[in-house]
Amino acid sequence: MVKFKGLLALKSWVIISFIIIWNIIFGIAVTLNGGFGEITNPAARYVASIALFGTVILSLFIIYHIPFRERLLCEDRKNLYDSSVYIFLCVLCGFLGVMILAGV
Repeated sequence: MVKFKGLLALKSWVIISFIIIWNIIFGIAVTLNGGFGEITNPAARYVASIALFGTVILSLFIIYHIPFRERLLCEDRKNLYDSSVYIFLCVLCGFLGVMILAGV
């Protein structure tokens, strides 16, 4: 079972930065696409896939690179860390990134 509380183990600035960067990248993709809806513009697909594959890379680093994880985890909330949520994000965003690049 995926425990989403594991995301709360990250420092606040990491969570806020991720949300801001994610929204900026997808805002660029929506702008390139000409609005909301199915992503049909190839440039918008590449931009959206950057955000998704960036999430995959960040999740993998949090899971497997212990010094990187230690820098991002809040000292008071380290006990909330659970790798299942990062594995879930990695699989989900990787799948969506491939689907978007494939144009499905």
